[in-house]
Amino acid sequence: ELQRRLAALRYASLGVDGSFDQDTFDAVIAFQKVEGLSRTGRADAALWTKLADATTPRPRYAGGDHIEVDKTRQVLFLVRDGRVASIVPTSTAPKPSVSSSAIAASTRIAPWRNRVGPSTAMA
Repeated sequence: ELQRRLAALRYASLGVDGSFDQDTFDAVIAFQKVEGLSRTGRADAALWTKLADATTPRPRYAGGDHIEVDKTRQVLFLVRDGRVASIVPTSTAPKPSVSSSAIAASTRIAPWRNRVGPSTAMA
């Protein structure tokens, strides 16, 4: 149920298989960051309470395909046609550099590019 609900809200995962693996942990961390919860990685009572009424966050900029990094919440939004398609936890350096951000983002996004197919892959 946890994986299914997080996936429905667009928290990145490689699949719903019922296991609490690294992908599930990362999705839980991203959800906790977006919802302002303590970043524990655990599916505790506070998480389930927030999860019951949560909605997919809106991107800051409407329209088009792009990537947004919310430095305050430390998450990356992959935006397709103006809607958040995937949410990934990230960590920015005190003085962010484009190269380190690009490397971190491409490491997490690459598997989904192949899974979602050419119609939704980043150009």
